[in-house]
Amino acid sequence: MHGLIHVVMKNLVLEKFGADQWSAILSEAKVSDEDGFLALEAHSDDTTVAAVVAASKVLGASVEDVLRLFGEFFAESVHRGGHLRMLQSMGDDLRELVRNLNNLHHQLERSFRTASFPSFKVADTDGPDGHFKLSYYSLRGALLKPVVEGVLPSVARSLFHLEISMASLPTEEGMCATWLVAPTIAKKADAQSESSPVWLRWMAQWHTALICGPPASVCLPCVADIGEGVGEASVFKGSRTSTTSLDDMMQSGSMPASLQSELDHLASILDGSADPGEMLMRAVVAGNVACSWTDVRTLDEMFYFWGTNTGSIDDFQMSRQQDHADFFVSHSWAEPPDWCAVMGCHAQYAEVKAAELQIAAADMAEERGLKWEAVTFWIDKCCIPQQHTLMVTCVHHIEDFLQRCDRMIVLLTWHYFSRLWCVYEWAAFLAYHEAKSLRISVETFMRPASRDLYLKAIPNISIQHCKCHDETDRVVLKQKIVQYYISEDAFENFAKGTAVAMMAVTVAEIAGRSDFEFETEFFPWIKLAYDIGQNDLSNALLHADPVAWRKSAGGSGAGTERVKFHDQLNEWFDRYLQPVLTSLKLRSVKPEALQVLGKIRSKVTMKKSSQLTRMSL
Repeated sequence: MHGLIHVVMKNLVLEKFGADQWSAILSEAKVSDEDGFLALEAHSDDTTVAAVVAASKVLGASVEDVLRLFGEFFAESVHRGGHLRMLQSMGDDLRELVRNLNNLHHQLERSFRTASFPSFKVADTDGPDGHFKLSYYSLRGALLKPVVEGVLPSVARSLFHLEISMASLPTEEGMCATWLVAPTIAKKADAQSESSPVWLRWMAQWHTALICGPPASVCLPCVADIGEGVGEASVFKGSRTSTTSLDDMMQSGSMPASLQSELDHLASILDGSADPGEMLMRAVVAGNVACSWTDVRTLDEMFYFWGTNTGSIDDFQMSRQQDHADFFVSHSWAEPPDWCAVMGCHAQYAEVKAAELQIAAADMAEERGLKWEAVTFWIDKCCIPQQHTLMVTCVHHIEDFLQRCDRMIVLLTWHYFSRLWCVYEWAAFLAYHEAKSLRISVETFMRPASRDLYLKAIPNISIQHCKCHDETDRVVLKQKIVQYYISEDAFENFAKGTAVAMMAVTVAEIAGRSDFEFETEFFPWIKLAYDIGQNDLSNALLHADPVAWRKSAGGSGAGTERVKFHDQLNEWFDRYLQPVLTSLKLRSVKPEALQVLGKIRSKVTMKKSSQLTRMSL
C-alpha cells in the first residue's frame, strides 16, 4: 500500500488518541525510521499490516475495529485532497455509485500501474426500496473488509445524507465478503457535506492512495479553498457539445493574409504532386489538446476546445506539418443524445475526451521515453484548415492521414458505431494497420447503464442506416467503400467482427478482476460474435481466460502484475485472435486496394526509420 495511508493512520491516532500512542505504535511495529514509513511511495502490504496489528495492541482494540475506524476516518479525510471530476457521474444514489465503483477502479488502474483494486457486486433484494446486497472481492482476500465497513457508511452520510447499516451475510461464492446494505435514517444536508464536485474529486485521490501509488502531487487545501470551491464555477456547464456542417465551417471566421497565401499556394501545387497526402499531413502535440483529470483549470479550457467541431484559425495553427502522427483520433464530436440519462448531467463529454487522450499519450510516452505532452495526434479540428477550400481536399485524403498515423485511438461512446464516418475510419484504419495498433478508450463510458447499448449498437452497423451529419457524406463514403472493399456486406461484416474482437480485448482487463466481472463484461462478447454469425471469432474468444491470467500474474501490487497480465493477453491474441482478424480482412478488403494503400504506409515507415537512424548517429 501507499505511504499516504500511513500518513492518514498517523493523523487518525494523533487526533483521536494522542502523540504518545502514536510513538507506542511505531515502537510496537518496530518502525525505526518514521520519515521512511511516512514517505509518499509504495510500501509492502506486510509493513502496513504490521502497523495495524501494532495499533490494535496499543489501543486495546481488535484489528477489525482498527481497520473500521480507519475506514471512517479515511472517508472524513477526503475533504482534504482529491482529483477526479468523473466522480461526479458515479451515481445519483448510493446503490448506483457502488455499482459504478468497478468502472472507477479500472480507470484508476490505467493510471496507477501498481494498483490492486477490489471488485464489488451489487444485487437487488426482496426488501424495501434502497436495500441491496453488496459483495466484495479482492486479491488481498478479506483483509480490507472492515475498511469497507467504515468507508461506505461515512460516504453515504456525506454524499447522500443517509445513515446505513451493513449486516454480514453468508459470503457469496467467489467473493470475499457479502453484506445487506440498508438505509435507516435520512439526514438533513449541511453546507459542508453537500455533494460538491470538489469534495468528490478529493475523495478519489485518497481512495487511490489506499490501494496503490500517489497522484502526481498531494494537495491539502485550506478551509478557505474548500469553501470557495477551488474555481468550480464552470463545472456545471449548461452548454453541451455541438457540430457544424462543412459548408458552415468554411464560411466561418477570417484568415490572416499570410496564412491565406500559404494555403492558396499549397492548393495550387497539389495536383502536380505524386503524394498530396504527404503535403497535407499535419499533427498537434498532446499538450495542446489533452490534460489530466487532476488538472482542473486546464480541463475547463479543454471543455471549450472539445465542445464543438468548429475550428478557429488558432486551432489550425496549433498543428504543424509532419510526416506522421502518433495517433489518429477517431470519435463523434457530438455526445450521445442520452448522455445525461446514462452518464449523469455532471459528466462533461468534452472533458472526458481530453482526459482519455492524456492517458493514451502518457502510455506512449512511457514506451518511448519522452514527455506525454510531446506525443502527436491527428485531429481534424486542428489538422484541416476549416476556413479554406483545402478542407474538402483534406476530407478526400482521409485514407492518407490514417496511414500516416502509427496508431488510432477511438473515444468509443455507445453511439460511435451509429455514425457512418466513425465506422469508416474504424474499418479503414484496421485495413491498413495491425489490430494491435488500435486503442479503444471505453472504460469511462462503459458502465452497467451503457453495457447493453454497446452490445446492441454493433449488430446494427449498416451503411444505409448509420447517421451522417450531411447526407452528401453518405454518397462520398459509399464510393470509397466500393473502391476499397469487396462489397458493402463485406465492409459491414468487417466492421462488426473487428468491433466485437477489439471490444473483447479491451474489456478483458476489467473482466479479469473476478469471475463475476468475467460473466458480466466478457462473456456477452463471446455470445455476440456467435449471434452475428462469426463463429471463428466466437471460438477464439472462448480461449480467453482473463481471470486466470490476473491470478497467475500475482496480484502483489509490486509493479509487474499488469505487465504479466498483458503478456498473457498478447499471447492469446497472437495465437487465437489475430489469425481470425487476418482472415476477415482478406475476405473483406480488395487485394489490389491493400497493395496500393500499403505503399503509403511503407513509405512512412521507411522515412521514420531513416530519421531514427540519423538521430542515433
